[in-house]
Amino acid sequence: MLINLEFLDLGGTRVRMLPVELKNLKKLRVLLLGYGVRIPLGVLASLERLQEPVVMLSLLERWSAMKHLEVLRLLNLYDVVEVPANFHTRGQYHLGMLHKVYIDCCHTISHLTWIKYAPHLEILSVIACKSMEEVVKGDQDEEHEHEAIQLFSCLRVLTLIGLRKLKSIYNKALPFPSLRSIYIVECDSLRKLPLNNNSAKETLLQIKGHPTWWSNLEWEDPPNERLRSKFQLYF
Repeated sequence: MLINLEFLDLGGTRVRMLPVELKNLKKLRVLLLGYGVRIPLGVLASLERLQEPVVMLSLLERWSAMKHLEVLRLLNLYDVVEVPANFHTRGQYHLGMLHKVYIDCCHTISHLTWIKYAPHLEILSVIACKSMEEVVKGDQDEEHEHEAIQLFSCLRVLTLIGLRKLKSIYNKALPFPSLRSIYIVECDSLRKLPLNNNSAKETLLQIKGHPTWWSNLEWEDPPNERLRSKFQLYF
């Protein structure tokens, strides 16, 4: 009956065998599956609009159409065609209800600049993404200065684990007025945090990471006692 369905995510479910009736979903463009799912013969051949690499811009369009989307989890996505970091949407994408984003083992994604369209994002977790180099690419255009100030304005928890190539969260310090916790582990190339002594001034409770990583961080201004006191060893 779901003949108009375009996006189907079965990751994280206990589905182990797709029904043969899936071939009737002629408009299906994106199909996300967990490990070990068996697909009946002829089903994929019938899904003529199915896209294998996943086009991130296509996903972004569909997420924007989900007016009540609150939680987004991307797991084990391969061959993702990214959104260009410098593309201009002119307001056509809105992720206004998105509060939580979890991204695990998506090895071709190098940045998440699209999350700037989620102004109410509260939790961001990125784990084991081998190509991740930046979380949000900075924009040097003064026209976007206000946009940068609003970035992560609702973020409460930031978790970055196993991102060996990560070099930047953002290219300048941000206010982070709601930030409470930062967890950073095995991100040895990350030498600078988008924090200064005024960031998350009233809210920050803890920064967790390895002492060696912390001691090698570079700061525009030396961190004051408030920031230093927030650091805790991550076990």
